Amino acid sequence: VGNLSTPKSLHVLLKCELSKLIKVLKLPDNVRLLAEQLLEYLLKNHLIVREPWGILHGFNIASCWRAASLLKYNKLDHRDPLALAASCLNYERNEEFAGVFYKKFAALKEKVMCLVKTETKWRMVNFHHRRAHLRT
Repeated sequence: VGNLSTPKSLHVLLKCELSKLIKVLKLPDNVRLLAEQLLEYLLKNHLIVREPWGILHGFNIASCWRAASLLKYNKLDHRDPLALAASCLNYERNEEFAGVFYKKFAALKEKVMCLVKTETKWRMVNFHHRRAHLRT
């Protein structure tokens, strides 16, 4: 992982794969949103490689694990998502890759949470502004 941005084609692919994984894991909206924001931050600020696929699978699983952990959502352990992703999405069942990314994401906790709070406030302000504008 370096301080470069990820190519746009991989960016789109990872977002799509993460969305599928979130549906399979039946994660609540707050965990889904944070996992998406975590992925977005990492894709914009780091270089993620395409090969091997197990790395990308581990990356998405770790995004869900870390989002659930940060939000204290304790209904997601570290075994079930691997099994579900393997059976439903043909993910490689590689706990090692997911574990490595999960640990790396912990180091980014402060940066990501700060950005998430800022973006969430912006979205709320923008939402309320649009609602007020529609009423006039």
